[in-house]
Amino acid sequence: MSPYAGRRVFRSAPWLLGVLTAVEVLFTAGAWWLYRLQGLALPTVILAGLAVFGIVALMDTATRRVVLGSDAVHVTGLWGRRRYAKREIVGVSEEKGGPPALKLADGRWAKLPPDVGHHVANSIRAWLTTDS
Repeated sequence: MSPYAGRRVFRSAPWLLGVLTAVEVLFTAGAWWLYRLQGLALPTVILAGLAVFGIVALMDTATRRVVLGSDAVHVTGLWGRRRYAKREIVGVSEEKGGPPALKLADGRWAKLPPDVGHHVANSIRAWLTTDS
């Protein structure tokens, strides 16, 4: 078999990062404006909390990726890293409305991040059938 020559790195879509950035700017500006207007009132605290949550969501989305290495699938995100060896993966499933998932040799399912790109399951299937 020939080596896999397709796409190897899957990240969150740039438009998703743009939307999260815009929402973060709105939350931060709203919290600052309300603080200047009325001090530490309940709406100010809520908007500040949403701004903090938005920063974490933006960082998580920016760091999330799936990489098809030569011998394993590497899943990286803000909350950790996982590695699934090629020999342990027996199949890939991608159902409508759900994230793609790897079926492992021991019967477990490993869900992949849902927003790392379209057709990641097809690329993994092609990667599994090649030597590299």
